[in-house]
Amino acid sequence: MKRGTFVRGLGLVAASSLSPVVARAGPVALPPQNFSSNNNYFMYGGGKPIRGLRVTIDVDQDIVAPQGMSMQLNCNSPANANSVYQQYVTNFDPNKWATLGIVWIMENFPSQSSRWHLHNTIGFPCNTKKPTQQTCSGNLFNYPSFPRTPFARFPVPSNRVPAGFKIIYELVDDAGGAIIGAKYTVVDNRGRKKSTGPHLIHRLKYAGMQRLVGPEGVAPILAFQMNLVGLGSGLHTTLNSGAGRITYEATTTLTAEGSLAGLSSVYQGTPGTAESSNIVYSPLPAGSKRTIVQKFSLPHAFGGVGSAGPSCPTGQTYSSLDKKCEIGRGRIIINDKAPPRPPR
Repeated sequence: MKRGTFVRGLGLVAASSLSPVVARAGPVALPPQNFSSNNNYFMYGGGKPIRGLRVTIDVDQDIVAPQGMSMQLNCNSPANANSVYQQYVTNFDPNKWATLGIVWIMENFPSQSSRWHLHNTIGFPCNTKKPTQQTCSGNLFNYPSFPRTPFARFPVPSNRVPAGFKIIYELVDDAGGAIIGAKYTVVDNRGRKKSTGPHLIHRLKYAGMQRLVGPEGVAPILAFQMNLVGLGSGLHTTLNSGAGRITYEATTTLTAEGSLAGLSSVYQGTPGTAESSNIVYSPLPAGSKRTIVQKFSLPHAFGGVGSAGPSCPTGQTYSSLDKKCEIGRGRIIINDKAPPRPPR
């Protein structure tokens, strides 16, 4: 993912849009505006570094994505950090492999001042002619370098992750809480496990350089969100099926937040990603916990529709009036989409 693909501006939706079944279960954290795909909750550690983070995606219904998809763990560092935004990603691309292949990616971005300091002290590339602090751009690193080879291969169609699979992200932190590496694991529906082992940031090289990443390349994370979206560069992906659970675990207590607004200690320059999909998420309870479970699905599987509408047959669209896919007197119904309704 390129830094230019990030989007800004998240808000809150009214509590009246929440599922009544979920609302009766107890207080619910207000979700973000356009609550789906690239607008999930931020998990916030109360201003403390989030430690011992493990995120597990359990696939309960085959995820079928003809254009492929990425599963992005997007992390916000402290506002005053040198490395302010961190991405830990897995993806699969059916255009590249005949059978399912899952790739891992790690990418960190520096603050503007830190990037400029690196440029002036070690020759860190700015990706522009006659750079200034304002025009100097680029990530600290983006691993593995192209072409990316899957760390996990399975003898199933390349456009899907079957039910029963698990994809696990484990972040490695140091004594001060800085994230110094990541480990990715896939467990198939027979319990067979394939893992990258821990990838440590200090063993990686700066982007465009032969120099190893220094201490300015790592930082704690104060907030993060998981986004099930397109492959990269702002791409949208439309899943034909897919449902499951995301389990967030940490030794730090986590609180679901609909927005970073007001959390001045958290870097807010890139609160989200421009990649998107037709996935929606379930609301989460208010309050702090060390383990939080969130469901995801296609919108129409739960009787609602997402911001892009459900999957309808060719020539039909979803009518929010009749609550079904249909055509209207020989014309395609347009601009008739119910608001997102997350899974129960």
